[in-house]
Amino acid sequence: MKRIIKFLTIFSSIAIMSCKEKPLLLLDEFYSYESYAEVVGLYLNSEIILGNTDGLLYVKLPDYKHLNEEGDIRLLFYEDQLASVGFFPKDTGRYFAKVERKFRLRLPLGEELVFENLSVLKSNEWEKEICYGCRKYFVSWSDKRLLGKYGDKVW
Repeated sequence: MKRIIKFLTIFSSIAIMSCKEKPLLLLDEFYSYESYAEVVGLYLNSEIILGNTDGLLYVKLPDYKHLNEEGDIRLLFYEDQLASVGFFPKDTGRYFAKVERKFRLRLPLGEELVFENLSVLKSNEWEKEICYGCRKYFVSWSDKRLLGKYGDKVW
């Protein structure tokens, strides 16, 4: 009887683990499906920008470096799972050139490149917190599986 219980316990653990989505490396040490506490707990200067009742949370990590360029990271969580990482460089031209060289790809503004479940996008957004009408350019790395889940949610 003990062997049967032990077998069922191990089997159910394996079954539960196999149902869980495999995380994707989005950028540096950021993996999709990580929780807010796992990711943001490491950064003391994080700042919640926006959250809503649909399970979306937008967090800013200022003073981040990627490819030796300074900027801010913006993290998008859906139902406490990291879905997307955006890097907002201070020197956009130099950063975009480094991204294209390092990853050997061409990133036209506004066009999404998809590699299996990983989406890479170079775009801009209106930065109302700095000045009305300013554009802030970024590159985002997102998990398409999570984007599909929150796609119909509105801020």
